Amino acid sequence: MSPPPPPSIEPRSSLAGMPATAVTPAAVESWLGTVAGEVVRALGVPPLALLLGGSHAAGEGVWTRFDDRRVTLSDLDLWAVFPDERARRVAAQRLEAAMPALTAAATALGVLAPVEVMLVTPATLAQLPARPATLELRARGRAVAGDPSWLERVPGYAPREVPAEERLLLLENRAFELLWAHDARAGGTPLGALRARHAVLKTALELVAVLALAHGELPLGATARVAWARTRLAGDRALAWLPATGLETLWEAALAWRAGAATALPESEAAAEWRRAVSAWVAVWRHVSGAGGADPVAHALALAARAPWPRRVRRSLRPLPGAEALGLGGRLAAARHGTPQHRLGGSAAILLVAAAGAGATSPVLDPAASRALRSLAVAPVTADWAEAARALTHRWDIWVLGGRRGTVAA
Repeated sequence: MSPPPPPSIEPRSSLAGMPATAVTPAAVESWLGTVAGEVVRALGVPPLALLLGGSHAAGEGVWTRFDDRRVTLSDLDLWAVFPDERARRVAAQRLEAAMPALTAAATALGVLAPVEVMLVTPATLAQLPARPATLELRARGRAVAGDPSWLERVPGYAPREVPAEERLLLLENRAFELLWAHDARAGGTPLGALRARHAVLKTALELVAVLALAHGELPLGATARVAWARTRLAGDRALAWLPATGLETLWEAALAWRAGAATALPESEAAAEWRRAVSAWVAVWRHVSGAGGADPVAHALALAARAPWPRRVRRSLRPLPGAEALGLGGRLAAARHGTPQHRLGGSAAILLVAAAGAGATSPVLDPAASRALRSLAVAPVTADWAEAARALTHRWDIWVLGGRRGTVAA
């Protein structure tokens, strides 16, 4: 069965000529219809519904002008619902084969960010775990194709039901955004600078989400999150340390960014903004993970080994791209220090701790950090901080994101 043609939309030229600050709801609706058509084409058959979550669902996607056209820097988070597991598997195979073409089509439509398509059945949609993305999909998601009543199948969790593990994974994934931003900015291209700043300011807002979840709350949207943080600062002694992180300055920039002022900074200012975000990340990480006065490198190692031993072994014994050199014995030895994803997170924390301690100078890896990275065994051990960060970010992209970050056109 051939997929239906994409919905008719405004000519792309009229959208491309529109200033970023003048992106209208009607233009975004047309654009979403076009993107939905490309996704359905990649899937091969129309799903029962194509659900949209994240910032674009809430009308908070970041738009700007680049290369004389209108583009978005915000990820597209989609859930495609299929009637049963067999149909889902067939669509997954087609999507994998079509992903390069879908990425190219999305890029041509101005999507300069990953396109995430999660394939679910009615049963798995109703069993989505208690994660921030699930809460946001239920509260602010929308259907861009198919019956919108499928959104009612998404579990209606309360923020307090999001487990501590999910908060830590959210925080660790934001660590990789910062490492990736450092490398993207270092590339010296205008697009790299734009995308790097988007990652930094997105992280600043997500740090609020992590803090709010630790208090059993989750404000939805950039403005609500900043308002929550400011209210908490006025009356919560447990967060008295927060102003010293410089997050307030980052919040102001993030709100302006999402309001249409998406522009790159001069290199010196961009570097200072990145360092401010790194220091804030480390402070929030220490707070929500209960580091207390512990040595941060030792604490990162302890957090990496937080999963039960059987799970560490099962996950570590699976062959992963880039880990072939470890061999079976090496993977089993690495399991002592955590699952692959937890060891990734611990390695990222170690690198950000080093960067936060370096101030305005180039970060370096001291012997303790190098020994810890060797134990975690997810990236080559090197004295060059930037090289280690680049290798680690590549592992994150391949192991966690399925290579989607690397496929976005630069």
